[in-house]
Amino acid sequence: MISTTNTLGFLRDKILDVLALDLDDFGIAFVDEELVSNYLGLTLRSEFQEIRELSGNRVHGYEALLKVADSEGRVDVSAAFQRAGEEGRLIPLDRVARTLHALNYRHAVPHGGLLFLKVHPRFLVSVTKHGRVFEKILHAYSIPTNRMVIELQGVNVAREVELYEALMNYRERGYKVAIDDSSLEYSSLERLLGIAPEYVRLHSHLVHGARKNGQLLRIFQGMVALIRELGAKSIIDGIENEALLGIALESGASLGQGAFLGEPHSARFLRSSQN
Repeated sequence: MISTTNTLGFLRDKILDVLALDLDDFGIAFVDEELVSNYLGLTLRSEFQEIRELSGNRVHGYEALLKVADSEGRVDVSAAFQRAGEEGRLIPLDRVARTLHALNYRHAVPHGGLLFLKVHPRFLVSVTKHGRVFEKILHAYSIPTNRMVIELQGVNVAREVELYEALMNYRERGYKVAIDDSSLEYSSLERLLGIAPEYVRLHSHLVHGARKNGQLLRIFQGMVALIRELGAKSIIDGIENEALLGIALESGASLGQGAFLGEPHSARFLRSSQN
């Protein structure tokens, strides 16, 4: 059970201290024993989906998924971030989302495990000393940074200075790093070696293509082998049925995620399933 008074009191202090914003601006509250936020006229909630080890089928960690809704129903997450960017509120939205995820996860899975947290690509070049503010929140609730995997989405490595500075700051604070396959489109092998992610996510379009086309299957298997050679673990996304799981297994991939392996769940559901 989350301590409502302590959590909200701490968040108020940190938000005022670091972001110069009042807690009420984020509308953070507890609903059904979960931390939620009402920000920009939107309700923000956390869900978590298992990332499983394909050899042994054990849970390796969870990806945090942001669920956004307005008075009329669910809102696309990318649209919410676009709106925040247009209003100059991208950084606060990114931070409040990760805070919701981390604190909800802390009480849903208290005994360990990795949490994969997406970072908006514009965030990387909008702030300095990445991970410092978030680290204060984590440490106050005894959440080690090495449980957090910062997943960089669609990173254009042409901006190498900003990217490497961000990675250096995250790694100095103990975070792990993941990138997705859209980042590979911009990256040479030399740059990928420089990034040295612990994880590379291969999205569903690749495994679906590999299922339908023998040439794409060989390319997919080659990508998995390359990721392994670089010392990273591959995460195959979008595993929706047994056939796609078979392709992921045959490729030698380390990890998988998708509806066939586990649907996204609320923190409340995860907490009850741990008992």
